[in-house]
Amino acid sequence: MIAVVGIDSLLHVFNLSLSDFTYNGDIFNMGFMEQWYVRISPCRTRYLTVSFSGFLSRLSLKGAADNNLSFPGARQVSSLSYSPDNKMIAVANNEGIVTILNAPKLEIRFFFEAHAIKVRATCFSPSSDSLLTGSDDKIVKLYTIRIDKAQLVKSFCGHRSCITAVKYNSRDPQMFASSSNDGSVILWSTTQDSALHVFQGAHEGVVKSLSFSIDGTHIASVGEDRAICLHRLGNQKSVAELAESSWSTSQELQNECSQQKDYNATIVSGNSILRAPENRKNGEEEDEILVRARRDLEGISDEASPE
Repeated sequence: MIAVVGIDSLLHVFNLSLSDFTYNGDIFNMGFMEQWYVRISPCRTRYLTVSFSGFLSRLSLKGAADNNLSFPGARQVSSLSYSPDNKMIAVANNEGIVTILNAPKLEIRFFFEAHAIKVRATCFSPSSDSLLTGSDDKIVKLYTIRIDKAQLVKSFCGHRSCITAVKYNSRDPQMFASSSNDGSVILWSTTQDSALHVFQGAHEGVVKSLSFSIDGTHIASVGEDRAICLHRLGNQKSVAELAESSWSTSQELQNECSQQKDYNATIVSGNSILRAPENRKNGEEEDEILVRARRDLEGISDEASPE
């Protein structure tokens, strides 16, 4: 199941069949700007959305709202995450505040200042007792979630720009990855202060999202360069797939100068970055439309933000 909110505020839900690679989809319209963020509950029976009218709304699979929570600063929401046990929801905002909700009742438990500025990414641990936060301050923080408070455990520094995504490895609860506007993906351990593994050069610019494979041996990342990269955790390679409408290709990105380096020092070289061909002009108009739409949305968000 995939849920996507478009720039038109419509919620698009797709149910995929991996047996024959078909899908069916539904579209839900709750009104303009009444659906902003969306998350699917771990039990896959509900959607959680944020509206500019100031509510967190829980929807059934049919798109009907079964619970609404008046949420101060809903327009400032920058990240939503469910805990794997479906008991908690983390809601982060542009001011660095993270609010922990009781998921079944959709009630606020407590809130805390995770960072001094915008939190772009949150992720609960597989055991649901810890929370990762990533911010515009370039830092990833690990918090233990108590009944009525959050306790800072450790901070992870290594990125050179805003953190865009953080994800745990479900196969190894001590391992997680983070991505950034600096184009890098970093592999971490919650028990170590320094990075385990740094992937650089696979993307040109911002990395928007990432995810571990089911077996925990690969990380997939997607960037604003329209590339989907697959990073192997056990060696020094990344594979880049460019999401072009007219062509597709792949290339292994290798560090030729350090093929035998230890795992802890692995860095993918940026010298072998896969680049789009010169005949990409056909897609320039479409790209410009996407850029303008994104700027319009950012403008709406800025206008809604208090000084």
